[in-house]
Amino acid sequence: MSKIKVLIPYASYGSGHKTTAQSIAKHLEQKDYDVLCVDVLKYINPVFEKITTNLFEKITFKLPFLWEIIYKSTDFNSQSFFHKLYNNRRLQKLIFDFNPDIVISTHFFPSRIIADYITNGLLSTKLVTIVTDYETHAQWITNRRVENAIVVNTPYEKKELQKKGLKSSKIKTFGIPISEKFYNNKLNHSQIKKKLNLKENIPIILFLSGGSSGSKNSLKYLKKLVQMHPYAYILFISGTNKKVYNKAIKYQKKYHNDFLKVYGFVNNMPEFLAISDFVITKPGGATVTECLHMNKPMLLITYNAGQERANYKYIVRNNFGKKVYSLFHFRLTIKHFLEHPEIIKRYAKNISHAHNDNALIEIEKLIQELLNKDKKA
Repeated sequence: MSKIKVLIPYASYGSGHKTTAQSIAKHLEQKDYDVLCVDVLKYINPVFEKITTNLFEKITFKLPFLWEIIYKSTDFNSQSFFHKLYNNRRLQKLIFDFNPDIVISTHFFPSRIIADYITNGLLSTKLVTIVTDYETHAQWITNRRVENAIVVNTPYEKKELQKKGLKSSKIKTFGIPISEKFYNNKLNHSQIKKKLNLKENIPIILFLSGGSSGSKNSLKYLKKLVQMHPYAYILFISGTNKKVYNKAIKYQKKYHNDFLKVYGFVNNMPEFLAISDFVITKPGGATVTECLHMNKPMLLITYNAGQERANYKYIVRNNFGKKVYSLFHFRLTIKHFLEHPEIIKRYAKNISHAHNDNALIEIEKLIQELLNKDKKA
């Protein structure tokens, strides 16, 4: 019996789409599916790829007000000509040669490409799109007539999509699938602390600088936190951003704060989350989901407008954490959190009732359900 072929395309604008795709791919490979995980940006013109990814990063991090304008002005249900730039012969050949039984897309660009193939009779496959944020922008649903299912995070998102005309049966509230490493609730906290040279009975603040590539925007908050000298470990993760890493080291030396521990890119994030009391971060979709799965309250320091604004509203609305609006507010909130740990426990209790630990399993079930419909027909 031949294996089920699953194509998992994504576009690496930000790290969340990629990590979600890779988490699904790893799970399905372990279940003996034939999986092809593809970054569609690698198949477009290299110059265009570099320009668009750099432009996305600069606008979202340095000009969030401009990104907010772009985000809102494109929030309507229409086909954009930009997606045609992603549809080329190399990518077409790769997909047609693989000939997937089902496509699980984690970005709307590859969803559009596959939808075009299906509409024009070039490919016979099922199409599922996974929204990697806590609000469904209109660009995610331009393929509603072709998609077999769209996966969102919350019942609220489902209601909003129903208002926009999507059938209830097509909308699945599984949540963003993340690596199975985050499902491990048996991590030994004492062993992890010993490995990281951390003493027991001292609060731990995990500070994420902004996705795997880090963000300079986090540095002013780190500086303020280090200057405060709180009685707590500060585990600062800079990602792959060397400039952010080096600046953090300078703060450590300048302000003589031995409680600040600086790390670059790490591949054991579940361990860092497991031992932390709360997390300072910006509200990227994947990061928020990882924190929620580990029951970690969030202190949100900044956001890149657009979809991240919706993410932070989701967190604050549901009392999963707090947003700060200035360095002064940040300082007061940190002090308040550390002096009143019951607040952190209350946030964590709220989170414990909110997330779905079975997203990967639910997606596998959906694959079987969609493919079995064809067999019965």
